[in-house]
Amino acid sequence: MRNGRWWKCAARAVVADGAFKFIRLTAGGVAPVPLRLTASEAALQGKAANAATIAEAARLATSGAKPLPMTGYKLDLLEGVVRDLLERLADRETSLPFAHTTIVIRRACSRPCGARATLRIFV
Repeated sequence: MRNGRWWKCAARAVVADGAFKFIRLTAGGVAPVPLRLTASEAALQGKAANAATIAEAARLATSGAKPLPMTGYKLDLLEGVVRDLLERLADRETSLPFAHTTIVIRRACSRPCGARATLRIFV
């Protein structure tokens, strides 16, 4: 849905030996078309699957974004969702490429508007 209630994030990842060996990230519901999060991918590729790397990749998920005044809250939600997703991927370290799972994350925006999003993340 375009109303922000359901967002879709997709990830393809191989996490092995404590590092992101392969990663592709996309997000829908935050722009008119789905976005490929290439800055986040570049920050993760071949890097350790630790909190510092994940935090930087989550921050980069919103790089270059130019939200409308009434949609700025989506940046906050996107950063949090990407962080949650990457933390879950890092916790499920696997050498099996492209295992598919559905993760549901409920997240509230930290901005005063108090926006909430329920997200289905397809991994």
